[in-house]
Amino acid sequence: MIAMSRRWIVVAGAPFMPAQDGGEREHLGFVESLVDAGWLAGLVVPTDADPAKLGRTDDLDLIRELIAPAPLFSPRGVDRCRQRFG
Repeated sequence: MIAMSRRWIVVAGAPFMPAQDGGEREHLGFVESLVDAGWLAGLVVPTDADPAKLGRTDDLDLIRELIAPAPLFSPRGVDRCRQRFG
């Protein structure tokens, strides 16, 4: 029998705080549920060098506060991927 882990590492498609639209609110609700259940082991949120250029006001500090004590991993390089792959 295989035991399923109760700890998840979640990969978000983009920063979702402040949550303004349906997709961001959906991400927020999912992450809040995992935090409340004690299942969140970590969160990966890709970032852009200049989110304002894309019309976003990313709040990574608020995300860190939400998921503590789980770590937040925020790799850069999303801009390079968009340039290369569209």
